[in-house]
Amino acid sequence: LNKPTTALSLLDSIPALADLTKADSITSVDGNVLAQMLVSGYAKLGTKVDYLNKINVFPIADGDTGANMKVCLKLPSRNLILDPSDSILRVASNMAADVL
Repeated sequence: LNKPTTALSLLDSIPALADLTKADSITSVDGNVLAQMLVSGYAKLGTKVDYLNKINVFPIADGDTGANMKVCLKLPSRNLILDPSDSILRVASNMAADVL
């Protein structure tokens, strides 16, 4: 698992969560922007857990898909914040390693 190595100043590394559809100043995606998008996606997922549980019908209609997705993405999202990187490859690799 990806474990944060240092306690960096998060305000200097990852921009505050924002609506990226209105972020005219972002013209390219680096590791910090990718991390922000992934963490924003996790936050949005948190608002849709009940809906995802309700529509869960495959492979078994057990009504826990949304909850499972939220649990699965909690640690990787946390680690993106605690161990920021400018490298898009490192951010993607860390996210993938933590999810698996």
